Amino acid sequence: MGRYQILFETTEGKQITGHMLANTQEDARKRAEQDVNEKNGLKRIIEVKER
Repeated sequence: MGRYQILFETTEGKQITGHMLANTQEDARKRAEQDVNEKNGLKRIIEVKER
């Protein structure tokens, strides 16, 4: 299990960073995509990297 940093672009064009624990980078990306799909002001994922 690792800690991943996710860089999002918001619907307003700003960039924000989130963090999560996940088993793999792909798991972290899938969970981040769920956040984007929930229509909570996030437009897309820019980058996922391990911390």
